[in-house]
Amino acid sequence: MILAKIADFFSPSEEKKQAAELYLACVERSRNSFFYEQGGVPDTLDGRFDVIVLHIFLELQKIRQNKDKHQKTSLERALVENFFADMDRNLREIGISDTGMTYRMKDIASAFYGRLHAYSESFADKNALKEVLKRNLYGSNTPDDAQLLAVLEKVITYPS
Repeated sequence: MILAKIADFFSPSEEKKQAAELYLACVERSRNSFFYEQGGVPDTLDGRFDVIVLHIFLELQKIRQNKDKHQKTSLERALVENFFADMDRNLREIGISDTGMTYRMKDIASAFYGRLHAYSESFADKNALKEVLKRNLYGSNTPDDAQLLAVLEKVITYPS
């Protein structure tokens, strides 16, 4: 078990390499100024977090459609692990202590899985998805219809 973990650290599996690439692509796409300028998403830590989570959800949807069952679950898991490792690293960089990490990571996990569930439940219905995007991406801000429709269109036409 320990030797397998050490070997995996020095030579990660193809799924882990692919998941790392997918995660970096999600982060890169979430930094697109479109979301913050034309889309009206607040350019804050919360806004950026929500846009990253949205992109991870969209990648998970693609994985579920395109991979066999074993590849699918290991790639999904690795992508989510990359997200949490990055969140942990970012919190430590901004000075969160070890004692505060548990609470922060619980909050992040709750927000992450809650959003994934909401997106999953509404993804097939454009109107429902629009409401979920409005609630999750904008926080206390209220986007105008043009901003919300622009983001909705971007989500629906996510790169294949």
